[in-house]
Amino acid sequence: MAVLVDVEEVRTLTRVANHGGLTGEAREERLQTADRVVSKLIAGGHLKTVTVVTSVNRCPTAVVPIEEVERFEQEFVSLFVLAKQRGRHFRAVKKELDTAGVKPAPDPDQIGVTYYRRREIAAKGTANRQPAGKGIQVTYT
Repeated sequence: MAVLVDVEEVRTLTRVANHGGLTGEAREERLQTADRVVSKLIAGGHLKTVTVVTSVNRCPTAVVPIEEVERFEQEFVSLFVLAKQRGRHFRAVKKELDTAGVKPAPDPDQIGVTYYRRREIAAKGTANRQPAGKGIQVTYT
């Protein structure tokens, strides 16, 4: 006795729609930071998660919606990403921001990475500064 089934037909009938959020490595890669930092951002309420049923095994899992990641990236920038964009060492960029009075947010001691609010960088006039001897200009909107 045997049963012949069309595997593709069964797969389409048993899988749920893709949730469209980011999990694990995808979050780390998109935010350019470690999993422990992402976990602290979630725990601190800086990144919101939703619980969805995975499309493969139907187990509930927490994901960060793409829209939430985009909102976070529009509001915050890490010191290292900012330094990379400016083509300068992160310590030089940090010193410039400290001199301008731009404070990290959220608290880097709690998160493990230094983030700044983009609007504060722009408000203090540090967003468009060019590094000495470089032709790089970073503009935030």
